Amino acid sequence: MNVTTIVSRPTAAPKPPSRMVYANVTKGVLERPMKILIYGEAGFAKSSFAAHAPRPIWLGGENGSDHLPVARYPDPQSYEEVVEAIRDARQHRDKHDTFVFDPLGFFEPFVEEKVRRDNGWATLEEPGYGRGPQAVFDQWRVLLHEIEQLYYAGMHIVIIAHADKKTETSPDVETFDKYVIALKNQKAAHLLDRWCDYVLFVQQRIWTTKGKDKRFRGTTDGSLVMHATAMPYFRAKSRPALPGTLPVSWRAFMEARAAVSTRKKDLRSRVDELLLELNDESAAQQALDYIAEAPDDDTSRLEEVVNVLANEIAKKDTQT
Repeated sequence: MNVTTIVSRPTAAPKPPSRMVYANVTKGVLERPMKILIYGEAGFAKSSFAAHAPRPIWLGGENGSDHLPVARYPDPQSYEEVVEAIRDARQHRDKHDTFVFDPLGFFEPFVEEKVRRDNGWATLEEPGYGRGPQAVFDQWRVLLHEIEQLYYAGMHIVIIAHADKKTETSPDVETFDKYVIALKNQKAAHLLDRWCDYVLFVQQRIWTTKGKDKRFRGTTDGSLVMHATAMPYFRAKSRPALPGTLPVSWRAFMEARAAVSTRKKDLRSRVDELLLELNDESAAQQALDYIAEAPDDDTSRLEEVVNVLANEIAKKDTQT
């Protein structure tokens, strides 16, 4: 008797539906947690700034938060303990809204030590050809991925860093000093700069005075300011764009953000009013396309459109 054996093949798991469909498109301004890097010389109120963020919890060393009434993890003693703290904070997301790293340079030896240990290197120079620093940079990227999970869980991220001076040379201008984020691996510093929405530089308020010898000198009264816009001698940025200089205060920072948001809404409402008054479909489409090309935080383009539309309406009125 011939017996036919039927072998059933396992069916392939159904393919998950694509997320990249129009039904998942979002529109308008999205409220997301903030990613902030604030840097400057030691003792410049950077930790005090972060202490007024919503329900912060600290990770770091150098006793930067000892004078502040904040929650903090024990000082980590290895790269693995840094990651453990980050993951633990994510599991206890309901207890805190802001994760503070203070200071950034404190974590760099842990990253370097892990790279040496994982590769069996006695020093980072051992592999040669810049491979050591590149491996350290790659490990910073891995650590940033862990930090991102806090962000995706809805937590604000504040990274506090010291500032170093770097000599800049150029064929067009005289040599000058520039403040940079204090990290040996500057590729990692640039990575964090790009990742953050806000890079804030803190320094003493400085102005120039002319002495009896007719030479100009820098003068300060010791008060501190926080820059949100870059200058040749330091790096700073903000998304959305904030006023160039602010007090070193979380409240002032949040008020500036709110003012930018309100200003943009007011300008957009004014554009709509002017377009309705102009009653020109072609001009309206050109104006809306021009606005759409701009970055989301560009209020200057809205101001430009308001002025152009107001002029067009004025011309129209004079012709009637």
